[in-house]
Formats: sequence, C-alpha cells, structure tokens
Amino acid sequence: MSRDSCSEHAPSTIATQPPALFAEWQDYLLTVRGLSPRTVQLYAGRVQRFFATVEADPPGRADVERHLKRLFLDGLGESARHGALLAVRSFCEYRAGHGHAGGNATLGVQAPRRYRRERPHLKRPEAEALLYGQPWPQDLLELRDRVALIVAYSAGLRPGEVGSLRADRLEEDEQGRVYLLIHRAKWSTEDHRIPLDERAARHVRLWLAERSAAGWAEGSPFLFCSREGQPLGRHWFWRAWERRLGQAGIRAGSRTLTPHCLRHSVATHALEAGWSLKAVQALLRHQSIQTTSVYLHALPEQLARLQHQANPLRGRRKRPDLVGAAQALLEDLSRAGSHAP
Repeated sequence: MSRDSCSEHAPSTIATQPPALFAEWQDYLLTVRGLSPRTVQLYAGRVQRFFATVEADPPGRADVERHLKRLFLDGLGESARHGALLAVRSFCEYRAGHGHAGGNATLGVQAPRRYRRERPHLKRPEAEALLYGQPWPQDLLELRDRVALIVAYSAGLRPGEVGSLRADRLEEDEQGRVYLLIHRAKWSTEDHRIPLDERAARHVRLWLAERSAAGWAEGSPFLFCSREGQPLGRHWFWRAWERRLGQAGIRAGSRTLTPHCLRHSVATHALEAGWSLKAVQALLRHQSIQTTSVYLHALPEQLARLQHQANPLRGRRKRPDLVGAAQALLEDLSRAGSHAP
C-alpha cells in the first residue's frame, strides 16, 4: 500500500468537518459511484491526510497546490499525487454540491503528468517455456498453479482476478470453446465473458478432471482454491509466478517481471500476431482504447531489424523488377526459338 493511503499518518476524523458528512460521502462513493470498499478506504485516507495539513476552512486552491507540492517533496510519484487529487476533488465536489462549502477548492488545479513507463513483457519463447515447458507438474498443487498461469495469460487477467474465478460459471459452446466469467473487475460496471484459447481450455479440463478424481475441495465453486475449498489471493499467485520463473530459467535482466506482465505479454503478442487494437481492448477489458494503445510501442528487436533492412541514411531500397525480368527472359527465349533450324 502506498504511503499516501496509510491511515496511521492521519487523524481518525477530518479536522473541522462534520463526521456525518464524511460518512455520507463514503456511502456515496460505494452506492452511487460503485467504487469498491478498498478504493473508498484509500480515498478516505487521502482526504484525511489533506485536511490534516489545512490551516483554514474551507480550503482554497492554494491549499490544494501546497498539498501536492508537499507530497512531491515527500517522495510520492505521479500516480500517488494524481490519486490524492482525485480523492480531494471528489470530497470537495460532494461537499460543495450539498451546500457545506462556498466552492470547490480543486477547480483549475492540474493533475501531475504521469510518466509512462515501459510495459515489461515476456518474449514469445519465454512465455511458451513458462506456461507449457518442462518440468511438467507432478502433483495437484503444481498442476493448479501451472493452469492458473496459463489461464491468466490466455484471458489477459490481472493477478487479483485469478483467485476469484468460479468453476461453476465456466461455459462451453458447441465448438468446445471454454468461456470464463470475470465478475466485478477493476473499473468495470458489468460482467465480462472471455474465451480461452484451445490449448488453455484443454488444460482447464485436465485440472478439473484431476481435481475431481482426487476429491479436491469437493463442492467448492472456485476454479483455483485451497484443499479446503477457499479462494486464493494475490500472495499465492506471486509465489506460483516466482517459482515458475526459476524453473523455466527466465532471467529478468533489466526488466521488472511481476505477475502483471503476463497481461502485458498477451497484449503485445496479440498485436504482433495481427490482432486489431479493438480486439486487444476487448480482451484486456480497457474502458478507453487510449489505454490499450500503450502496447503499440516499437520493440527493440523490431527497431534493430528496421535499422538493418532500411537504414534512414540509405533511403528506400528499390525493389527488383521481377515482372520485367521475366518478360525479358521470355523474349530472349522466343528469339532464340525463332532462329533455331
């Protein structure tokens, strides 16, 4: 959890604010905006931190800007400061809209520009080795973890979405394609049904058959669960990811390889395979296609190939006139045939 969301650095209530108003705002975020309880808790901590530094009430635009500068000096990055402004803006808008303040202190305050970092991903041979390479799992625990990684890649899942998948909500159509139901995903207001590729679907069927034969977690609705049938969280997926990276001999190098890079990897590989940007957006369930467009980066290997094949200083290479050469060859053969005895 980021430092700006830690409630121990802020008072338990907002100074000079009616406690009922603060509670009503949180209820509004939950019931009207549809934010998750964890997000609401983060917003509340950020607003508490802001009002703990405000000397006058109601605060003004200068107070908001000073708070953002203070967060910068504390070492918080662009995303953390952007999140702090979003939380304070939400509370100020709610307070002003309900007649508790003369205006909105965040009007005109520009959010800090986010630095767009490189999206680390696995190369296709690395992904193949990680998901389907040797050694193949010898027990149910290892098989569960391997199939979970396969499903996360095939469906473009976030690490936190894997453990909540339900086996009782899998669907199979007439062609044998298996579909996952993604329920209450991040920033989403609807369920999503995502198809698995044929290879991943076979491994899901294998896992379910082996699990049923061994009497594993009978009656549990979750696709990946403990022996007792309980859903698994992020820490389990991290451990499975790190263990498999070591088994496959994949080295990070200059990359930061986290489980989330499986999602980056399938997006990059799909675009390389010729998928449209809209199709990748649907797979990743992005609200905006601009979010998906970050995967349109030019890979270093592609740049190196272009430098070799079409160096900017050499200009455009002339393609050989194969049609003209073939016509000339036919004319020569025709003339040679006409002079034959």
